Amino acid sequence: MKLFFKILLFFTVSISILGLSFLFDINLIQASSGGYGLDQVPSELPRDDIATIIVRIVNYVVGLVGIILLVMLIYGGVMYMTSAGSEEQAKKAKSVLTYAIIGIVIIALSFLITQFIVSMLTGGGGNPPSGGGSGS
Repeated sequence: MKLFFKILLFFTVSISILGLSFLFDINLIQASSGGYGLDQVPSELPRDDIATIIVRIVNYVVGLVGIILLVMLIYGGVMYMTSAGSEEQAKKAKSVLTYAIIGIVIIALSFLITQFIVSMLTGGGGNPPSGGGSGS
Protein backbone atom coordinates (compact mmCIF):
# COMPACT_ATOMS: atom_id res chain seq x y z
CA MET A 1 0.00 0.00 0.00
CA LYS A 2 2.77 2.44 0.91
CA LEU A 3 4.69 1.45 -2.21
CA PHE A 4 1.67 2.34 -4.34
CA PHE A 5 1.47 5.83 -2.86
CA LYS A 6 5.23 6.33 -3.28
CA ILE A 7 4.94 5.39 -6.95
CA LEU A 8 1.88 7.64 -7.34
CA LEU A 9 3.77 10.53 -5.73
CA PHE A 10 6.78 9.95 -7.99
CA PHE A 11 4.68 10.03 -11.16
CA THR A 12 2.72 13.06 -9.96
CA VAL A 13 5.91 15.03 -9.28
CA SER A 14 7.42 13.90 -12.60
CA ILE A 15 4.36 14.95 -14.56
CA SER A 16 4.28 18.27 -12.68
CA ILE A 17 7.87 19.06 -13.54
CA LEU A 18 7.39 18.15 -17.20
CA GLY A 19 4.10 20.04 -17.36
CA LEU A 20 5.64 23.30 -16.16
CA SER A 21 7.58 23.60 -19.41
CA PHE A 22 4.36 23.31 -21.43
CA LEU A 23 2.38 25.62 -19.16
CA PHE A 24 4.08 28.81 -20.26
CA ASP A 25 5.39 27.67 -23.67
CA ILE A 26 9.00 27.76 -22.50
CA ASN A 27 11.34 25.58 -24.55
CA LEU A 28 13.64 23.85 -22.06
CA ILE A 29 15.61 21.87 -24.59
CA GLN A 30 15.61 22.71 -28.27
CA ALA A 31 18.55 21.06 -29.97
CA SER A 32 19.29 21.46 -33.64
CA SER A 33 22.15 20.27 -35.80
CA GLY A 34 24.27 23.41 -35.32
CA GLY A 35 24.78 25.33 -32.09
CA TYR A 36 22.37 23.15 -30.05
CA GLY A 37 19.45 25.41 -30.91
CA LEU A 38 20.55 28.32 -28.76
CA ASP A 39 19.71 30.74 -31.55
CA GLN A 40 16.08 29.53 -31.42
CA VAL A 41 15.52 30.00 -27.69
CA PRO A 42 13.50 33.18 -26.99
CA SER A 43 15.36 35.93 -25.19
CA GLU A 44 12.45 36.69 -22.86
CA LEU A 45 9.38 34.96 -21.51
CA PRO A 46 6.21 35.14 -23.59
CA ARG A 47 3.84 37.94 -22.59
CA ASP A 48 0.45 36.29 -22.51
CA ASP A 49 -2.64 37.94 -21.12
CA ILE A 50 -4.08 36.84 -17.78
CA ALA A 51 -6.95 34.85 -19.33
CA THR A 52 -4.53 32.65 -21.28
CA ILE A 53 -2.41 32.02 -18.20
CA ILE A 54 -5.47 31.14 -16.09
CA VAL A 55 -6.78 28.73 -18.74
CA ARG A 56 -3.40 27.02 -19.01
CA ILE A 57 -3.11 26.64 -15.24
CA VAL A 58 -6.65 25.28 -14.91
CA ASN A 59 -6.16 22.86 -17.82
CA TYR A 60 -2.89 21.66 -16.32
CA VAL A 61 -4.37 21.11 -12.87
CA VAL A 62 -7.46 19.39 -14.28
CA GLY A 63 -5.29 17.07 -16.35
CA LEU A 64 -3.03 16.24 -13.41
CA VAL A 65 -5.94 15.55 -11.06
CA GLY A 66 -7.67 13.56 -13.81
CA ILE A 67 -4.64 11.30 -14.11
CA ILE A 68 -4.58 10.79 -10.34
CA LEU A 69 -8.30 9.98 -10.32
CA LEU A 70 -7.85 7.49 -13.16
CA VAL A 71 -5.13 5.76 -11.14
CA MET A 72 -7.45 5.72 -8.13
CA LEU A 73 -10.20 4.14 -10.24
CA ILE A 74 -7.83 1.42 -11.38
CA TYR A 75 -6.59 0.95 -7.82
CA GLY A 76 -10.15 0.64 -6.49
CA GLY A 77 -11.06 -1.82 -9.23
CA VAL A 78 -8.04 -4.00 -8.52
CA MET A 79 -8.81 -3.81 -4.81
CA TYR A 80 -12.38 -4.92 -5.46
CA MET A 81 -11.36 -7.74 -7.79
CA THR A 82 -8.82 -9.09 -5.30
CA SER A 83 -11.03 -8.81 -2.23
CA ALA A 84 -11.69 -12.58 -2.49
CA GLY A 85 -15.04 -12.36 -0.74
CA SER A 86 -13.80 -10.27 2.16
CA GLU A 87 -16.60 -7.88 3.10
CA GLU A 88 -14.24 -5.36 4.67
CA GLN A 89 -11.89 -5.26 1.67
CA ALA A 90 -14.80 -4.96 -0.76
CA LYS A 91 -16.25 -2.10 1.31
CA LYS A 92 -12.91 -0.24 1.19
CA ALA A 93 -12.71 -0.78 -2.57
CA LYS A 94 -16.24 0.52 -3.09
CA SER A 95 -15.44 3.66 -1.08
CA VAL A 96 -12.28 4.27 -3.16
CA LEU A 97 -14.29 3.85 -6.36
CA THR A 98 -17.08 6.11 -5.07
CA TYR A 99 -14.68 8.89 -4.09
CA ALA A 100 -12.81 8.63 -7.39
CA ILE A 101 -16.05 8.92 -9.37
CA ILE A 102 -17.18 11.90 -7.27
CA GLY A 103 -13.77 13.48 -7.90
CA ILE A 104 -14.08 12.96 -11.65
CA VAL A 105 -17.51 14.62 -11.64
CA ILE A 106 -16.20 17.58 -9.63
CA ILE A 107 -13.17 18.00 -11.90
CA ALA A 108 -15.31 17.80 -15.05
CA LEU A 109 -17.73 20.40 -13.69
CA SER A 110 -14.90 22.72 -12.64
CA PHE A 111 -13.37 22.47 -16.11
CA LEU A 112 -16.70 23.24 -17.79
CA ILE A 113 -17.44 26.15 -15.46
CA THR A 114 -13.97 27.62 -16.03
CA GLN A 115 -14.29 27.30 -19.81
CA PHE A 116 -17.72 28.92 -19.70
CA ILE A 117 -16.50 31.86 -17.58
CA VAL A 118 -13.44 32.43 -19.78
CA SER A 119 -15.54 32.28 -22.96
CA MET A 120 -17.94 34.86 -21.50
CA LEU A 121 -15.07 37.15 -20.45
CA THR A 122 -13.28 36.91 -23.81
CA GLY A 123 -16.32 37.47 -25.97
CA GLY A 124 -17.57 33.93 -26.49
CA GLY A 125 -14.82 32.64 -28.75
CA GLY A 126 -14.10 29.50 -26.74
CA ASN A 127 -10.38 29.54 -25.97
CA PRO A 128 -8.79 32.91 -25.19
CA PRO A 129 -6.42 34.38 -27.76
CA SER A 130 -2.96 32.81 -27.61
CA GLY A 131 -1.12 36.09 -27.99
CA GLY A 132 1.18 34.75 -30.70
CA GLY A 133 -0.64 35.60 -33.92
CA SER A 134 0.69 36.34 -37.37
CA GLY A 135 0.62 40.11 -36.81
CA SER A 136 -2.28 40.91 -39.14
